[in-house]
Amino acid sequence: MQNNCPNCFFPISKDDKVCPNCGLKLPQNTPPPPKDLPPPPPPIKAKKEFSDVKSHNIPSPPKDPPHVKKEAPYPYDYEETELRSKLKPTLIFIFMFFAVLTVAAIFFSNKYFKKPPQTPLIEDKPRIVPEGYSFIPEGISRIGSTRPIFDDEKPTFRVKIDSFFMKTTPVTNRDFAVFVQETGYTTDAERDTTLGFYTDTTGYQHDGGTWRNPQGPDGPSALDSIPDHPVTQVTWFDAARYCNWLSTREGLEVQYDTLTWQCLYTNGYRLPTEFEFEYASQGGSVVSYPWGDGSPGIEKVEAKANHAGYSTVGEYIQDMEGGDFKAVFSHMAKDGYMRTSPVTAFSSNNFGLYDMAGNVWQWCSNYYSDYPPVGSNYNPRGSESGEFRSMRGGSFGHDFRYLRCSARGKNIPMMAIELIGFRTMRSF
Repeated sequence: MQNNCPNCFFPISKDDKVCPNCGLKLPQNTPPPPKDLPPPPPPIKAKKEFSDVKSHNIPSPPKDPPHVKKEAPYPYDYEETELRSKLKPTLIFIFMFFAVLTVAAIFFSNKYFKKPPQTPLIEDKPRIVPEGYSFIPEGISRIGSTRPIFDDEKPTFRVKIDSFFMKTTPVTNRDFAVFVQETGYTTDAERDTTLGFYTDTTGYQHDGGTWRNPQGPDGPSALDSIPDHPVTQVTWFDAARYCNWLSTREGLEVQYDTLTWQCLYTNGYRLPTEFEFEYASQGGSVVSYPWGDGSPGIEKVEAKANHAGYSTVGEYIQDMEGGDFKAVFSHMAKDGYMRTSPVTAFSSNNFGLYDMAGNVWQWCSNYYSDYPPVGSNYNPRGSESGEFRSMRGGSFGHDFRYLRCSARGKNIPMMAIELIGFRTMRSF
């Protein structure tokens, strides 16, 4: 057996001790390799790199997914589905049957059967409207204006007002005379002649006005000349005492404590709060004026209230500030009345109330305060203290701005002038 030199691989024989080629000393008697060594692993073939898929005939994926065999439905599911499909037409038929039956019942009941008469609810104690008063139904209304002219008309708020009776007109000279005759009452302006004052046609103010002679001692007599005109030259306290007398006369609870002048707000006669006044003035709907949203008019044939008779605010202010009272009184007379007018001279509102705008300002029960009022919006009473008492309605000497339902007025309670009167109301 021929071997090779382990250094230069030159052929050597088993007898050579030194490589004939490189002179490497060769080992002698090398032991044979063990027989139990495992055979060498087979050679690893190099992987082929595919640059083109089509050149190696790789099959493309199938176009459709393989068909999956659908399992048979569970027996109970099949029965439920079948039952539902059978019930559906039956349910539709039942629904249509009862719908037709209902329509038929309504048709025949309206045609052949008379409806029972609509009877009003009978109250335990029937309410009899006092003579000269209007029934004002309860309701919810907005107080204030969304388009205010004066700052104290905002913000607006809603109120719930219970029903009440309100005198259809302001208290007249004739009405007040009965009070004076029965009680011998002397008004504040009669006790102090410096309180009541009136204005002549030149704009000059004079002391000495009283309810008996609202335009001064030389003016017309309230009872002889203008008995159906509103009483004026009365303070807030005069008006409150009149209400107390009226309650006593009819056996009702007196409303005003003559020491504190707080109001009980029970079932006797009293002055309306300004919220009740505005609610009643609206006549059941939110309008600008008691008669609606139309202009109050100026000339006698079209005027809806007794007011200053100006069509523009600027002209009114110019004449007043310029002291041109001849022009002022000329405008005031355009509606047919230079000063006060009979309380029914102009049309009433939807509640049958006269002079809710114009003629004279009217005292209200509450003190004047900013909006919204203190306390609840259910029958609000307003502030129970303050410097001024509230007034509503405007007067014959004020322009159309003050005739609006939302317009507010105020004055000290001891004020007595020809421009202020009052009306009464009664709760249940």
